[in-house]
Formats: sequence, structure tokens, C-alpha cells
Amino acid sequence: MEHMSTKEKMKGMTFKEKTSYILYYYKLHITIIIVLIAFIASYSMNIISRKDSVLNITLVGNSIDSNKQVQLETKAEDALIKTDKKKKDISFDFIQTSADPRDEISLVATQKLVASIASKDIDILILDKKDFDAYVKQGTIMKLTSIPNFSNVHVPDSSLVIGKVHNLDKTDEAYGINAGSLPLLKYLNFDPKNKVICIPSNSKHVDKAIEFLKWIYQLKTI
Repeated sequence: MEHMSTKEKMKGMTFKEKTSYILYYYKLHITIIIVLIAFIASYSMNIISRKDSVLNITLVGNSIDSNKQVQLETKAEDALIKTDKKKKDISFDFIQTSADPRDEISLVATQKLVASIASKDIDILILDKKDFDAYVKQGTIMKLTSIPNFSNVHVPDSSLVIGKVHNLDKTDEAYGINAGSLPLLKYLNFDPKNKVICIPSNSKHVDKAIEFLKWIYQLKTI
């Protein structure tokens, strides 16, 4: 009996006995197969349903209305994505910080922001003026006047925020936009005081970022 094949062992067994035998001796194999099938199915569904992000807007601050954030995201997609809407999206991310830069929340926010910029995951960034100044000096923020179609946004000179890249710029240049000039941010319950809108120098979607800026400057209501 020891050297009998599985086929020989199962010969003469009832269906119930065969089922019990298989489940007992091959339960590990069956479990592995089920897990693999589930993993492949889940992975396939993610591939099928995954969308390509054509623009990411990241806001750094104390609070935001998440419901209104979703509404604005939907509105932006309707306005700025003309084709393949089921395969593309615009994302709004919020990074919470606090007034105390030494606070754990602020430290985590800084780490997340640095990582997101380094991985080219941000196309438009809204953050505190002091952080904006630091990033400009490092060359992390794009000079707005170097973008060919930025003039199409029609930002008043009084709303431009200037800065200078350390050891590169000889004069102050426009690197950001005063967020206080955008009532839309107040709609999100996002405090625009001392906040600046800018574009990271490694943004992958500069043209779409300009489209977005032009759109929100023209947008009256949500």
C-alpha cells in the first residue's frame, strides 16, 4: 500500500472518500493554488482599472474639506480631460502639517513632501511661503517665466511671488503665485494665508499644470 500510486489508492473509493483524501493530502497545494489565483485576479483587476494620472495637485496645510476636494477633482477632470476619461485622472493630495515645525505631524509631512517631489509625483504644489523660499533656493521649483505658455494664465504681476536660486539667479525671478488671490482655496476650507502656488522643477505634466492654473483663474463657482 505504501508504494501504491495515488490513482491506485483512490480506486474503489466513493466520491466522498476521494474528496476527503484529496483535501487531506493536498490541502497545502490547494491553498497555494487558491492564493495564487486570487493574487492574479486582483492584480489583473488593478491593471484593468488603473488610470494614468495626467496631473497631481498637492496642498500642504492644516486642514481641508475632503468632500469639496473630491468635488473639485471631478470638476477638474471634466474640464481638463478631453479624451479617454476612463483611463486618465487628476488627483488632489493633501499633506497635513502643523504650526510647529518640530511637531511629529510636521516632520512626517516634510518627509512625505520631499519624497513625493523626488519621485516626480507632484505637478502643482501649494505650500507655506517659508518652505517655498527654501525650495526655490535649492532649485526645486520651476521658474514660471521659463514656461512658454505661462502668460496664458494672465496672473497679475502683483500676485507673482519672486525668489532666487542660490548661485544661479542674478536677480529675483517669478517662481510662484500668491495663493491668497484664489478664492477657490477658501471653498476647500484650505487657509490660503502665506501660501504659494508653484510647479516643481521636475514636474512631468507642465502643460497640463498651466491648463489647470488657467482654469482655476477663470473658474467663478464650483
